[in-house]
Amino acid sequence: MIRFSGNNSVIKEELEEAKIYDALSLYRYPQDLAVLILTEIKRTVRALIAGEIESGILLQPFGDAETRGQYIASLRALLSIIENFE
Repeated sequence: MIRFSGNNSVIKEELEEAKIYDALSLYRYPQDLAVLILTEIKRTVRALIAGEIESGILLQPFGDAETRGQYIASLRALLSIIENFE
């Protein structure tokens, strides 16, 4: 997602840090920054679901149609969780 976060250097910096720690704790950010990050996550997830961004899952040895379906279902679940959180 980091490479898809446009020109917002603050979001990129926070996502790089989250990648290091394998965690994104939105509660520790000011609300305006947390909203920006959630907006970027939603945009990226929607683009992955729509096939506008290639995730690379089909390039994996396990990347068959069933795996892709499970991946898309998981992305939809993530999107639902985010939208219910807001």
